Amino acid sequence: MFYHLSLPSLTLAVQMASTLIDHFLRHEEGSVIIQFAPVVEASETFDAVSRRQLVRSLKRHARDSQRDTRQLLQKLNIPAKSYWIDNSLHIPKLNRSMLAVINGHVNTVAEEIRLDGKIAEIRYKNVIKIPKQSEINPHHLDQLNVKQAWTRTRGSSNVIVATIDTGVDYTHPDLVKSFTGYGWMDIVSAREKQTKPFDPHGHGTHTMGTIVGRLTGTAPGVRWMTARACTEDGCLQSDLTAAAQFVLCGGDYVKCERGANVVSNSWGATSADGMTWFRPIGIVWQRAGITAVFAAGNSGPGCGTIYSPASDRNVLSVGAVTVSNRVCSFSSRMSGVDNGDHAHVIKPDVVAPGLNVVSTWPGGGYARVSGTSMACPQVAGIMALMVSLKNSTSSPFNLMRVMKESANHTIIKPDKCCLDGKCAYGWGLVDAHMAIMSLD
Repeated sequence: MFYHLSLPSLTLAVQMASTLIDHFLRHEEGSVIIQFAPVVEASETFDAVSRRQLVRSLKRHARDSQRDTRQLLQKLNIPAKSYWIDNSLHIPKLNRSMLAVINGHVNTVAEEIRLDGKIAEIRYKNVIKIPKQSEINPHHLDQLNVKQAWTRTRGSSNVIVATIDTGVDYTHPDLVKSFTGYGWMDIVSAREKQTKPFDPHGHGTHTMGTIVGRLTGTAPGVRWMTARACTEDGCLQSDLTAAAQFVLCGGDYVKCERGANVVSNSWGATSADGMTWFRPIGIVWQRAGITAVFAAGNSGPGCGTIYSPASDRNVLSVGAVTVSNRVCSFSSRMSGVDNGDHAHVIKPDVVAPGLNVVSTWPGGGYARVSGTSMACPQVAGIMALMVSLKNSTSSPFNLMRVMKESANHTIIKPDKCCLDGKCAYGWGLVDAHMAIMSLD
């Protein structure tokens, strides 16, 4: 399974781009996002700036750069939500007549205006319910050498892994004890927000169980939090932005001491259009010491099928392999990509099991599911094991470097997408024990 997002965009130069014009030619109203210039730049070094200081700086920059636009919207009686993590404004409902007024104003102060993300479908692959606990066989734990890594650590309760997904059934016996107690945000419920984590779909419960599940998780000793930003129909950009801001601080935007160390993201795009919006968020996460892990996508076996955010150089993208270490046909591939900063990178970075992966399912049960969505959280959990040993003394870039360099590429079978196969499996199959042993 994999969530897909497609975002038509409008770059504010002299005139409005065709995507936004087309929408308002066909519709009287639309949901619009105004993007202002972000303040944080990418860096491979970790300067150990406190999240509180970082958030203060982001809030101040957003307040100053958005001030005139927010005042105009208030005068026009147009509700808007401000996000400081990427310095954007979300206008849930903007009519055709007000669009020209807004565009005329923001043309001088903003970088971009775009339609909010369209809802796209979810791809299912082999969802098989498991009737008996005795039939659980989490082969991914052996395939990734996780059990040997557990001789060093099963994860620290001081380390928090977040997911942005369809929610989590926190009452599941394998998940309830490791919930932080506060790390929950229901973004997508149409009416009354749920105060406790729930998952009407299953995708989010499965991915979380692969991280912290008592029987199926790669890091059963860490704690978890989650933001429900996706439904059975997919995810919206505005909801994903709200979720990204939430996991940074765990909802405490004053002290910002309760946020995640690692964020597992089993969502992405099916095209290269309009997905650069996440890059400022990824940079903020990285500067805050958060390691972002993304599913590569299920658009394989064609080449060039990994898109942002998974193609961004400051995130770790994960492809999928079978139990016999062959790259799954559905796993997205990409040889070299100029991802916006003129850096020639190979994606995915690493691979993990993605075929018939067993994990938790809503209602206290288990299921086998296939997709890079299932491979991604395994690696996020192993990253949490590494953080448990290094705590905050190592940058996300360094942790990603160690994981890539310790991966095993010799056991991966060749792939026709490129001669050396790296465009299909990157640095190779993750080896949890070698990653742990390779930490400085």
